[in-house]
Amino acid sequence: MQPPSAPRNDLDSVLAKARLRANLDALARRQPALARELAEASPIAVSLARSGEPTAKHLLGGVERWLHSAYEPSVEAERLARLVPSTAPAVEVVGGGLGYLPARLLSESPARPVVLVEPDRRLLRTMLALFDLRDALAEGRLTLLVADESDAEVLPLVPRGAFTLALPSLAETYADRVRHLRFLRRRRGERGRVLAIAYKLLLGDIVDELEERGFAVRVVEASSLRVDSFRELVATVRPHAVFSMNWSPELALLATRSGVGYASWTIDPLPTSRLAVVPGTDVARCVAFAHRRDLVDELSRVGLASVGFLPLAAGRRRHVVSDPATLTAHRARVSFAGVSLAVEREGLVARLREHGADTALVERTLAWIAEEFHLRGAPLDYRGLEVAPASLPDWLARGLPRFDPIELVDRINGTLSHHLRMRRVRALLDEGIHVWGDEGWEALGPAYRGRAAHGEPLSAIYSASAVNLDVPRLYQRDIATMRVFDILACGGVLLTEPSAQILEMFRDGEHLFTYRDDAELVLRVRELAEHPAAARAAAERGRRLVLEEHLLSHRVSTIVEALEARGWFAG
Repeated sequence: MQPPSAPRNDLDSVLAKARLRANLDALARRQPALARELAEASPIAVSLARSGEPTAKHLLGGVERWLHSAYEPSVEAERLARLVPSTAPAVEVVGGGLGYLPARLLSESPARPVVLVEPDRRLLRTMLALFDLRDALAEGRLTLLVADESDAEVLPLVPRGAFTLALPSLAETYADRVRHLRFLRRRRGERGRVLAIAYKLLLGDIVDELEERGFAVRVVEASSLRVDSFRELVATVRPHAVFSMNWSPELALLATRSGVGYASWTIDPLPTSRLAVVPGTDVARCVAFAHRRDLVDELSRVGLASVGFLPLAAGRRRHVVSDPATLTAHRARVSFAGVSLAVEREGLVARLREHGADTALVERTLAWIAEEFHLRGAPLDYRGLEVAPASLPDWLARGLPRFDPIELVDRINGTLSHHLRMRRVRALLDEGIHVWGDEGWEALGPAYRGRAAHGEPLSAIYSASAVNLDVPRLYQRDIATMRVFDILACGGVLLTEPSAQILEMFRDGEHLFTYRDDAELVLRVRELAEHPAAARAAAERGRRLVLEEHLLSHRVSTIVEALEARGWFAG
């Protein structure tokens, strides 16, 4: 199977038409409805790459972009094909473009099935005129999916365990279609159907946990939700429950109007506007969980009938790393892995300028924040300014009359958290601390070790470091952060502030270690360095406790049990 090298007008040639007809006839043996659709579709316009091969620009997200390399499309496809493990039983290609990548994969490994996710019928029509794919289509080695409801009939033919490979130009554009296919794959014979709202933290792991329990989950971006689109989704997915990270009064109302139960797990601070129940919401069909007890009380006070406490937990990817070479590369006397929060300070400055603050007012504001932290920020009970206009000095409120005081206080608290992190880390510079995170740490010089990916490298840092430091944001000083659970899950020695929630779940000195100020922080690091065996023994006890009680799987089980107890998945 050779890559095409036809000129632009090849799509109208006798050869291209014969190729198209043969491909459509082969496709009709397994996917007759799609074959009929493609027969009626129009091809897209193609041009020539520098290599003489066809390439094309296409409208993607409102912008015209190259589908393939403008130089050597076939070489680009060859490079992408090398990413597929030799052990992969099948390959799922997200975005076919003109067909270079699926054709390359079929040519290199004729016995390995390829599943092509390409919703654009025009692109599929063009591909079938450019490449001779009739044998692969007829034999079932190539399956075309358009990510529509009709694909549910085809999906049983798709091999399990396929390696997913996305065409870079189309990966983001087709992300929601891929989610829909993932839902369709699991929809038959499932334990229940869940419509989940995409979120940056934990949602992906929660979806994996739900699917392993037999649920079919359809993930959708919150930005795409409107009243009409929500109704259409409910009609298509027919969910037993809607789930989101963080309570949303609007989602609760939409779920009520659609006759569906709504569940949420709040893991972030909620603005006052979100601490509400919209009139018309059926609170009996709402189940809420929150990671802090005071938030449980607040959600109960606004009228929710079912609110439970559900702390954070160790993520699915966290585990003990034992490879000697990996551990050696990450060993440190003490380490901290996390963002510097310098972006909070930068964001405050940008918003100050947007609201008309001159250089003098910006500098006065930053100096006042630094003084506020110096005077009040170190004690464990300090969690920043109260989110209220009265928290601001008169000169600042007068100088920024158009700046929403609630937002301003929130941004100031973010900058105060930046001061806390920098202070704790600087206190350990003479103890040889290694810091992993964003470029905001660069001022620390050699102590800054660069960024650490959230997967295996982060687990390696936690496993290899003699001591792992936790410095919470100010608003997290009353909870156990994700970092607490993740470090312990990796068998890491943890040194953290002693919040009431942490001491409720773990014992100081038995599972982890705590500090209350800079002086005690330095002292604890030195003590742990002098008694490494005792420190590691405590870390192992902490790890066992996390594995027994504080994994994300435990939290998902709690949520599922609550929903099943209400009979949401019975129908």
